[in-house]
Amino acid sequence: MTDFAYGNTIFCDDIRHEIGSKLSLMGCFGAELRAFGEAPVMLSSFCAYVSVRVPQSIKFNNLKIVIIADFKDGPKEVAKAEMPLDPAQVKITDPGQIFSVDVPFRFAPFMIEGDGFIRSRAYLDDLEVKLGSLRVVVLGLEDVPPEFGAINPVKS
Repeated sequence: MTDFAYGNTIFCDDIRHEIGSKLSLMGCFGAELRAFGEAPVMLSSFCAYVSVRVPQSIKFNNLKIVIIADFKDGPKEVAKAEMPLDPAQVKITDPGQIFSVDVPFRFAPFMIEGDGFIRSRAYLDDLEVKLGSLRVVVLGLEDVPPEFGAINPVKS
């Protein structure tokens, strides 16, 4: 059993709801998103699937999950999900149980303003939990690998 809150974020192109309460995450990014063209570059769709896990030993009244875009103009909160919690409604009886929240975020479109990072954070009251980040690199069209074929960037 852990005594700290944790979680992760999967950044991808799209999140699709499937039959049987399943989700499909399409076009998942690894450590880096490479956008081709001249900044700013507009993505038709960008998603973040955020998972937060909190052991019952951590007491809190409010959970806030934020997505932060950190480009040349500095960090900017681009999405937020806030969940005030009534401790009486959270029924955890086993000391080993973990409070679990999964939140899908979808942006359509999403503007890449230049090189930088997209970060995901959770706040349990004032406690910050780092949930991951994605490095963003904007490359010129001359840097497109030949195996990608022709790319027609969408200009903003």
